[in-house]
Amino acid sequence: MNRPARVRAALALFGPATGPCGLCGLPDRRHRLLEAVAENVHAGDGVAFVAEMYGVSETAVLAAVALGRTTRRDFLRAGPPEVPA
Repeated sequence: MNRPARVRAALALFGPATGPCGLCGLPDRRHRLLEAVAENVHAGDGVAFVAEMYGVSETAVLAAVALGRTTRRDFLRAGPPEVPA
């Protein structure tokens, strides 16, 4: 699976898209949650603890960590999210 597809798959685990990020303008605000989850695990918090703290599945946490360091370009290459009507 290529990197844009991996980013899309990881974002999908964090729930439906809700629109653009109000802080940086990326088309999908879930990137902030994905990045925060990964940072907490990298800082030493356990996967189960982080999943509970953010209200996401352990699978979502592991997917965020597996992506490694993400950049703005990663999310732009993943393409625009499908926002439910």
